Amino acid sequence: MLSFTFAINNYYDVESDRINPKKIHFNAMAGGRISNRAGALVILILVVIALVTVALLSNPGALAFCMLFIFWMWAYSSPPLRLKGRPGVDILWHFIAFVLLVLWGSFIAGSLGASNWLVAISLGVFSCVAQVWNHLNDYEFDKESGIITYAVSRGLDTTIVTLKIIIILHLILILPLIFLYSLHYVLTIGVLIAGILIGIYVANTKRKALGSSSAYYFPIVLSFAVYINCIIYHLAVLSGQPMIG
Repeated sequence: MLSFTFAINNYYDVESDRINPKKIHFNAMAGGRISNRAGALVILILVVIALVTVALLSNPGALAFCMLFIFWMWAYSSPPLRLKGRPGVDILWHFIAFVLLVLWGSFIAGSLGASNWLVAISLGVFSCVAQVWNHLNDYEFDKESGIITYAVSRGLDTTIVTLKIIIILHLILILPLIFLYSLHYVLTIGVLIAGILIGIYVANTKRKALGSSSAYYFPIVLSFAVYINCIIYHLAVLSGQPMIG
């Protein structure tokens, strides 16, 4: 599903990616490595794989969820909706998409508890951080090429304030995840400490090149450590590993 999302985004962004030195190497169609027709075939294959795989679960609800997912991912890049071209709406799209991603897995597993919602909302806000940060990095190119993003429509100052607010909200949301999943095993505590130390190191390393924006790297790295611990915790519980104390 995620591969489909990136593939269809590349398909409809061929022309802009072709003149963007930051993105031409990440879009095989824009770089001329495959044709647009081949790209469309890849998109179709990915949709078929998703639908067939879910159909094998013999769960009508899962199949309906999958079709909703396909529509939501399609609506981001494809005209006439093309939600990525609507400032503010594209950020909301990221939030909903990543919330659905977590709930989708939880739904198939047969569990939608409070912790699932907490992880889903936290990851949704985390995706908004990445999207707004991406708008900041692409601001000059987007403005020159006439692409209207949130940063272009609201200006750099407002976008930076928005990013700071979203990061603070995200850090608040991952605090419960730290207490729930990072403090019960030696390995999870180690991963959390490593995330803090690596985040500080990366932020300091990037400071000379990026200035104040290097501070954004710390919460990003810390968040990855917390999400990894969510997975480690559940695997440890499933395998019967004793908790600390």
